[in-house]
Order: sequence, then C-alpha cells, then structure tokens
Amino acid sequence: IKRELELRIRRPGPGLDAYCYYLYALVLKSLGYEDQASAALTTSLRQESALWPAWSMLADLVRNRHELEGLVLPRHWMRQFFLVAAYVRLHESGKAELLLNELTAAHGGCLADCAYLMRYLGIVKDQQRSMGEAKAVFKQLFECALDGADVYSNILYVDNNHSLMADLAHQCVLVDKYRPETCCVVGNYYGLRGSHDKALSYFQRALRLRPDYALVWILVGHEYLELKQVSNAIQAYHKAVTFNPADYRGWYGLGHAHELNNKSYYAIYYFRECQRLCNTDPRIMVALGESYSRVSLNEEAKKCYVKAFHLGDPDTMALFRLAELYEHLGEK
Repeated sequence: IKRELELRIRRPGPGLDAYCYYLYALVLKSLGYEDQASAALTTSLRQESALWPAWSMLADLVRNRHELEGLVLPRHWMRQFFLVAAYVRLHESGKAELLLNELTAAHGGCLADCAYLMRYLGIVKDQQRSMGEAKAVFKQLFECALDGADVYSNILYVDNNHSLMADLAHQCVLVDKYRPETCCVVGNYYGLRGSHDKALSYFQRALRLRPDYALVWILVGHEYLELKQVSNAIQAYHKAVTFNPADYRGWYGLGHAHELNNKSYYAIYYFRECQRLCNTDPRIMVALGESYSRVSLNEEAKKCYVKAFHLGDPDTMALFRLAELYEHLGEK
C-alpha cells in the first residue's frame, strides 16, 4: 500500500475534488506521510474553503511555527478558528489569546458562548498557568458540553480537587463512557485517588480508541513514574513527543525520567528541547540547572537558576539551588 501511495504522491491523478483530497490526507496521515497529508489538505481547502474537518486535521499536523507560517491557505473565516487551534498546539498562548479575544468580540459578541472558543480559552489559561481562570472557563463550558473535559480534569488533578473530579468523571461516563476524553478523565480520577493501576487501565483504553492521543501518553508516563517503572515511562513520553512534538510536557517528562536513571546528559538534551518550546516556565530552567550541576557544568547551571529567578520562581527553588551551588563551589 505504501508503494502505491508513494507513486500516487509523485503523480496525483486528475479529477480529485476537495472531499477526495481530504480522504486522501486521512490515509496519508495514518501511514505516517504527514508532509504529504498537509499538502493534500491545503489542496482540499483551496477547492472547498468551508471544509472544517480539513482545517481541523491540518491544525493537528502543524509541528512548529515555521511550518505554520509556510502554509498557503485561503482567506476564509474558518482560517481564524484554525489559527486558534494551531497556536494552542504550538503553545503560542499569547497569540491564541489575542485571536480568541478578537473572535469573541466580533459581530456584537455573538460568539462569546461558542463552546469551541471557550474550550481553547480554557486551554490557553491553563498554558499560562492561570489555573483559577482556566477552571472557571471549563466549569462554565462543562454545563453545556464535554469539550475540553480532559484538560479540565488535569486542572482539577493539579488543584487536588477530589469532589469536582468525581463529579466530572461521573458526568462524562453518563454522557459517553466510550469517548477517549471520558477515559482520560476517569484515569485522572483514579490517579488522584492513588489507584495508579486503575488509572493506567483507563488511559490505555483511551489509547485504544485514539492511539495518537498525545496528552494521554504523557499521563501514562506520569503513572508509570508513580509505579517506579521508569523504562515504561520513557517509552510513553517518547510516544507523546512523536505524536505532538510541540508539547513541551512530553520533553520535560523525558528529561525527568532520564534524571531518575542518572543519565544527566540525556536529561540536559530533553530539558533544553523543553525550554526551547516553553521559555517562560521557571520550573524548566530549575530542572535544566540541576542537570547541568550534576555533570559539573556549573556556569551553565548558574545561568539557569538566575533566569528561573527572573521568570518568577514562585517556589523560590532557583535561589535555593543557586545558594547550594555557591556553597558547594566555596563561593561564599
């Protein structure tokens, strides 16, 4: 089949309409030909600019800012909604928020209650670590839709909110217990309770329903770390960055897991990749500094701790690590 597709890619036949190009892109994506799938989708959209599934899949295929800027797309109102999804995927939360504000204010604010936009607003607030605002958005959204329930459950997990997590899991199961997002929510519910084996079983069920669910691969990695199965965690995080290389959390998980295996040089590589994708999180800089310190790259470690301090360092961990390093080096 791959050989046939390769020949087809080189010599696409005439007469394909927008819908056929979309189906063609689906097959290409499933076989790993992501660049060719993106090309087929842009061709589809030039023929039928209102084909939303093509916009949606194209957003999922964007791997970096350079690729996004290189896309030649039709001028259509759906393009704005596509850009919201693409910016969020690339963790460009500032650009996504500006565009979301424009869309919700347009046409007299008639889109202010749009579930699609509310979901992405909640994700943007989560990326900006504004947990209170993110929780408020998802709580309002959850009254009418399950969109973003997986991200909402992550926020409740971090917030250690057992009661709201239990309510969310119960409602998701009532609405659609076979939905991948529902399995993710229930997995987070069991993870919050400390039932890591049950959490893994639900996450694995979500992956059977959607094998490219990068968020769940990250959560699987977290659960394996809780069970002290570091090798399995590394495999899960590798899957996460394969399916979504723009999500820094998978790279962070790889760095943390390799530190647990005392492989600091590997950890440095993954933390640097993580920092490249998200250069505003002080926790990443502290983790990178700790890895540098373990291999005696002390000047690099100092720079990381200082930068983490300037980024905010809410736990004051950067200053503590910097003081420890100065003490170790005898720099009173």
